[in-house]
Amino acid sequence: MKANKKYNFSSEKEYMLGAGMIGLAYGIIEKLASGNILAIILGIIFPMPFLWQMNQGRHYYKYIKAKEENDNKKAKKELFLATFMIFLIHGCWDASLSLIEYFANSKTSSEIIGIILLIATLLFGIIYLIVSIVKIVKVLKKEKKKE
Repeated sequence: MKANKKYNFSSEKEYMLGAGMIGLAYGIIEKLASGNILAIILGIIFPMPFLWQMNQGRHYYKYIKAKEENDNKKAKKELFLATFMIFLIHGCWDASLSLIEYFANSKTSSEIIGIILLIATLLFGIIYLIVSIVKIVKVLKKEKKKE
């Protein structure tokens, strides 16, 4: 919202890319500050903060448009997806990475839990990456047709 106030975005693409750039900067700083090697490696493979923020920008744009059309049901849904859902996914991703690291360093038999969690996290990352790219490309194609 702050970037939109400063730059006055006018299209879904601009909302998406503007939010994505914020996510990219945040992701780099977050990974370096955490010092979690697994998080840094996965952050290179899966640029999740960038994707989360791009999706957040896309949903926020849809929220704005729904408000303009007085579609309160859609506006609530898009605001939920732009805020709570993205924060929930982000929190679960970070918690998963911390748990994987904890189980990997554990001296007990809980290493298998870490492996299962790592596989589940990687699968989620791959699916989220693919779905996000498909949706991003769809928006970019739609915007290109408008131009």
